[in-house]
Amino acid sequence: YFMRYNAYNDNFEFITFENDTLALNKTDDFSTITFTKTHKKYCFMNYLSENGKRIKGYLVELHNKADFALYKKENITFYAGKKAKTTLESDLPAQYSKVNYSYYFKTKSGNIIKFPESRKQLTKLFPAKKEAIESFIKENKIDFDADADRIKIIDFLAQ
Repeated sequence: YFMRYNAYNDNFEFITFENDTLALNKTDDFSTITFTKTHKKYCFMNYLSENGKRIKGYLVELHNKADFALYKKENITFYAGKKAKTTLESDLPAQYSKVNYSYYFKTKSGNIIKFPESRKQLTKLFPAKKEAIESFIKENKIDFDADADRIKIIDFLAQ
């Protein structure tokens, strides 16, 4: 089937043999969807959003090790079009635009929470490992904005 992920509506759309475009129901039957060509894996899960609300939606799995996993939420924003007020201006068409990704991770307890954005937030989540985390971040020059370094953090926590 031809299928795509609609990040704005957080659902999957597919084309039937009759050329109808339909959306998959958000159920546990479709809890994991993997695109074979790109090997991109979407997981339907219950997670805490940035503002603390419990949401059930799709996250892209970036890395999984032991009881920890790293996920990315693809965010899209819609900007309405604007008509020109004068002839010196031009019309702005409506458009969808990607915004920064949100990152989440699964803890040992199975909760999916926002990935920490700093050393301080990470040590707050794991106070028992504070010294080990701080030395790991310093030795490896961890950048909390890089995907590769986020994966290193997950590997470190999974030890």
